[in-house]
Amino acid sequence: MLSLEEKKTALRACPLFESLPHAAMDVLALTVRPVRCPAGELFLAEGESGEDETGAYVLVEGEAVAFKTVRGERVELARFAPPDVVGEFELLAGIPRSANVEVTRDVVALRVDHPTFEELVRANPDVALRLLRVLVLRFVSTRDRFLGILGHA
Repeated sequence: MLSLEEKKTALRACPLFESLPHAAMDVLALTVRPVRCPAGELFLAEGESGEDETGAYVLVEGEAVAFKTVRGERVELARFAPPDVVGEFELLAGIPRSANVEVTRDVVALRVDHPTFEELVRANPDVALRLLRVLVLRFVSTRDRFLGILGHA
């Protein structure tokens, strides 16, 4: 599916992992699992949590959209394209998925599982700081979108 070098290139393009030392990148590239999902399919389902599905995904190809259904209406929360990370809340906190993520253009992604991520953060704390920045920016964007929908912006 993807060669080791292709995995490293994709991971290095992701802001979370761009500054990893070469040895750590090698380990990460060996442990991630490529996954594919066709357009129109649900990539992640709200409330989903399970041993086989824990982790986050670095998009290598394709596009996806996160959404929730609020008062019977589909509300878009975020759009994702390479090299975005999807599913990071579950990765950090082990909580069920907070939204649905639907594929809008065929996706190829690299799954980073929870144990690998924890080990990576312990050895490279800057990864956690980068993820915090991503989370804060995503939170602010989502908050602003909801306030706009509710007429409070």
